[in-house]
Amino acid sequence: MIIKHLAKVVLLLPFILLGCATDIKTGNRPTVVPTKIKVTFQGQPAVAATVTFTNPTSNTSGIGLTGADGTCFLTTFETSDGVTPGAQIVSIRKVEIIDKSKPGFDYGASNEIPPPPEERWIIPRKFSDPNTSGLKAEVVAGQKNEIVFDLN
Repeated sequence: MIIKHLAKVVLLLPFILLGCATDIKTGNRPTVVPTKIKVTFQGQPAVAATVTFTNPTSNTSGIGLTGADGTCFLTTFETSDGVTPGAQIVSIRKVEIIDKSKPGFDYGASNEIPPPPEERWIIPRKFSDPNTSGLKAEVVAGQKNEIVFDLN
């Protein structure tokens, strides 16, 4: 009797392992839907802006970097796979980091501390935090999710 049960386990083992491998790869991920974003700032495409959608219900976030036309496809798990459906809180960030250190100066060989870099916000800082941006979106499964943000 034990041998009969052991034989069943041995026969099923490859299928069990295959199922486990699939679970490891996907990690029982929530469903995501393709989501395309377009961002303009002062009427022009916002190039190289980082867009983040956060779904508080599923506790997931998707992110994208806008291209030359101000558009991007959001990524949660795999490139351009989208975000989990539902209400989203949104942040959009574009900042330039300006190095304030002396060109060619070796700070490691001196006691002088380099100055901190300066941040120059291309898109106003308030949009970089989902709590202050005022930006929200609804992503719906089974629909074409193309969302536009025109920032001023």
